[in-house]
Amino acid sequence: MKKTILLFLLFAWAVSHSQITCETLKIVGVNYSLTACKNGRAKLMYTDTSIVNHFKHKNFQLMLVSSLNDEHKAEMKKYKINLNPSDTVIVYDWDILQDAKMGYFGTAIGKVRYSCTDSIIQIKKYFLKPGGTGNYTPTRFKLFRMNADNFIMFDLDHPYLNINYYFKKEKE
Repeated sequence: MKKTILLFLLFAWAVSHSQITCETLKIVGVNYSLTACKNGRAKLMYTDTSIVNHFKHKNFQLMLVSSLNDEHKAEMKKYKINLNPSDTVIVYDWDILQDAKMGYFGTAIGKVRYSCTDSIIQIKKYFLKPGGTGNYTPTRFKLFRMNADNFIMFDLDHPYLNINYYFKKEKE
């Protein structure tokens, strides 16, 4: 009986160390690629290819504002987006929902805040498109860890649409 309990505890310890932790996701510069985007009310289906084929930034990478490339810094100045050099941001275009409409809305840059207690990532996103006002749109995602290399992001702002993004860590 003692051996069975010890074996169970050893297995539980191994499983807990193989999952992505809060500290792992907060590391700046780690690249996670988008492997699938699914949505649906009852059964999850792959998102329409007319939306997915537009994606240019099929990744999830946290960066500091000071480490952004010159192109993104110029875009931020163009749209009057004021962020501190020490802010953590994400540059992405895979968020398929804006103003209660599904579609491709272009590249966005977002200030990121990650809560370890409930595994929720909050993004204040600014769309980089002509006619952009510079006002941010808040969005929240729940992270479900699968194992050491991948996770699922669930759109918390619109749970009735059941939008899920599947990410996998890219090899270095």
